Amino acid sequence: MNDAEKYAIFDLKNKFLGLIPHPKLITKAIKQAQVKGGLTHSIEDIAHSLTDEIGAQDLNEFLRYAIHESLQIKQVIASASSYASLAIALERLLLNQLNLIHKLNLYAPKIEEHRLESIKVSEAIDPYAVLKMIQQRNLKDDEIKNYLCTQIDQNDLNDLVVIFLRAHKIVQHA
Repeated sequence: MNDAEKYAIFDLKNKFLGLIPHPKLITKAIKQAQVKGGLTHSIEDIAHSLTDEIGAQDLNEFLRYAIHESLQIKQVIASASSYASLAIALERLLLNQLNLIHKLNLYAPKIEEHRLESIKVSEAIDPYAVLKMIQQRNLKDDEIKNYLCTQIDQNDLNDLVVIFLRAHKIVQHA
């Protein structure tokens, strides 16, 4: 592997070591790494491998797990030495992010499409930030949906509400 390829891998890895971007950007990077790494398997199966267990799990527990998992995945991404190993790590990252988005969507109330227009799907969804906001508001798992509904009815789209609505919008437009 020459220096240009090492720099290209480094540059690609760097995009995923901070806040995790929208799943479409992760998918694009996976495809890029697969092509350069000579991999041929399809990533469309990832969306179908979302775990059903996320619905039964308490959100606080789920977020702690998602944070732990994303840190482990980022470590694997940082140490990836080839496009093939990077593609595999990015697939794990995509699955973790999709599970997070689908879990948050379970709490989001149904809302009219026109009210979602101001919600940007391109902004990152950070599980640590969500966990921190839930803990600051002292919300229990069975209180979150009611809290979101109340805030939406009062037209108070605070940061926490926006994150849940972002997840809902991503799922709706996936």
